[in-house]
Amino acid sequence: MDLEWSFSTPFDPCSETYKGVTPFTEPETRGLQSIMETVGGIDLFIAFRGYGQSIVYPVLRNDIPPANIHEHEVLAMVFVHACLLYSKMLPVLPVFCLCLATLVQGDASIQMWSVDVLKNNDVIRELENGGYFDIWGDNTTHAQILVSSTCRSTLVQQVLESSEMRYWVEVEDVMSLVQQERIFMETTKNNREHPMDWNVYHNTADVEKFINWVKEMGGCFVQVLTAATTEEGRQVLVIKVTDPFSDEPKTKIWIEAGIHAREWISPAVSLYILNLLITDDSWRDLLKRTEWYIVPVVNPDGYHYSFTSESARLWRKNRQTHLDRGCKGVSLIRDMDLEWSFSTPFDPCSETYKGVTPFTEPETRGLQAIMETVGGIDLFIAFRGYGQSIVYPVLRNDIPPANIHEHEVLAMVFVHAVSYTSRGHINYEIGQSGPLYGLTSEDLAPEAQNRFIYTIDLPYKGRYGLLHSESNISSTLMETTAGIMCMVRHITNTGHCTNP
Repeated sequence: MDLEWSFSTPFDPCSETYKGVTPFTEPETRGLQSIMETVGGIDLFIAFRGYGQSIVYPVLRNDIPPANIHEHEVLAMVFVHACLLYSKMLPVLPVFCLCLATLVQGDASIQMWSVDVLKNNDVIRELENGGYFDIWGDNTTHAQILVSSTCRSTLVQQVLESSEMRYWVEVEDVMSLVQQERIFMETTKNNREHPMDWNVYHNTADVEKFINWVKEMGGCFVQVLTAATTEEGRQVLVIKVTDPFSDEPKTKIWIEAGIHAREWISPAVSLYILNLLITDDSWRDLLKRTEWYIVPVVNPDGYHYSFTSESARLWRKNRQTHLDRGCKGVSLIRDMDLEWSFSTPFDPCSETYKGVTPFTEPETRGLQAIMETVGGIDLFIAFRGYGQSIVYPVLRNDIPPANIHEHEVLAMVFVHAVSYTSRGHINYEIGQSGPLYGLTSEDLAPEAQNRFIYTIDLPYKGRYGLLHSESNISSTLMETTAGIMCMVRHITNTGHCTNP
């Protein structure tokens, strides 16, 4: 053929790679060329060869790549991940052909499915890493995933069925719930109190105003530290709160939230804790024995973006620009050391893209540096949403922390306090997190020993647990902070909680 002929050298008809006297000398190639010219523009051309276990796309003459090189790479990744999945479960060709054909035409609306497995299941993780769906959350019985309703839902459906995983559609149209949420926000925004109203969600501008108010009200009890400046020029802030006049030994507590942009309830909880430390006498008394470091929004660029439009509401990465790919964002939770080593996506357009190396992003690098400066942290809590669980980490090679019993006891303190405050309506599950769960705080301050480390997945209080309703924000804040108060009193021996 034409391009291959110009690069081939043998003119010996006895050679295994003899190319003919001129391009298209043979009836086979001339005939196929003629039919393809008659067919006209072909959207997807696939030539099967054997052997090599590779999928390649062409460079043009003079090593100029195709104009749609990014789309070539994405579609190739679709094939690779489908083969990986189906090589373990069932023949790849029928579903793969269907998936490619549908992807070329584009996606449709988003649905939320529940699957009767945990989100760290191998099949679920492979599908997420392949970009076939986005994991929203899970509990001890099932995972919730966001799936497009065309190609990807067809492939996901067949994979789940072949793996004998029960699943069901929880929400037919996710974006309709986003629209309802925005309507509610528009109708309530003019009634918001200053500087913070605990019945609505607040954007980055409101958060910044509130932190300034905290600094003014707290005086010398409050110090605002800048961990990093983001891609879009926002600051990742760490608010240190303690009683500078107390000479007692201080228990160090680190609270962080908002690493996933779309999880609005977690920054709300961290900000409410900050509010209590400034305004509530019982919390202020704790400052004589404690030193708090609160990160209200780990991912301010992503958080800001998620407020800008309905289509941005489900965004979870930061807003790092990848100029060569036309995509934005790194999954900050995947950008940390342990999580990075277990994550697979190298496609910047993936929802779970982890960056080129661990700690590539200013947000994660900056927080790591501050935690190293702070030193051994006694209680680390990362708020996420959603799942209604409190988990502590296993370390590398599935080795539990040396103080695993103390972790379990302190988790029970939190669970009982929340259950008592909610009158039995909110009952958290306790467990250990595997390396793919997402709890990576041990990588931020590796020199600290015998710390308490938890991820708290906040409760489901929205329609189908998808979006945490603003009407339930205040109850979540009161229940969660009751649990945090009891945990702190327990490890500092500063009194007992009111619950039995």
